Amino acid sequence: MIGNGVIPAATRAWVERHLREGESIAGASRLRGGWTSEMRRLTIAGPYGSRQLVLRSLVKPFYVKHAHGLLSREAGVLRLLAGTEVPAADLVAADPAGEHCEHPSLLMTSLPGRLRLDDPASAEALAHMLVRIHRVPVDDHTRPRAYQAWTSPDTVRVPADTVRPDLWRRASDLIRREPPA
Repeated sequence: MIGNGVIPAATRAWVERHLREGESIAGASRLRGGWTSEMRRLTIAGPYGSRQLVLRSLVKPFYVKHAHGLLSREAGVLRLLAGTEVPAADLVAADPAGEHCEHPSLLMTSLPGRLRLDDPASAEALAHMLVRIHRVPVDDHTRPRAYQAWTSPDTVRVPADTVRPDLWRRASDLIRREPPA
């Protein structure tokens, strides 16, 4: 596992192969909030100063099993968003099969900001961003693979302590619909 600030030798070597000439990893810190992955902010030092990259490594067995599809799709989406009006990280490198790293991994630039799940204005900002994302032109070659639900309506359980059981039931019913385009 990638400990807080410790990067396994194989992963470190892979990252450093994808850095600019003269750069090296000067530090690593764990990022909070990764549900499917271990996320690390890497401080990269070089002749022109320092910069931040993010290393996403899939370590949980379920996600490792699906890593090739997940990380290949993410890398493709980052390539698709590059140069658009959507503020997205730039892809640096991807090892979706974990051939070079201890775990399947994706390396990208770091974007400024913080996670704001409890901010009511976030929902509106996300809705506006979705409009911008859906304006990005795609063709058959660049279109990400079709949406895939990882649950079924029959497996969704309404939490006993929820104050909005109807919202849970509506969300479960949405899974029965055709996936979004």
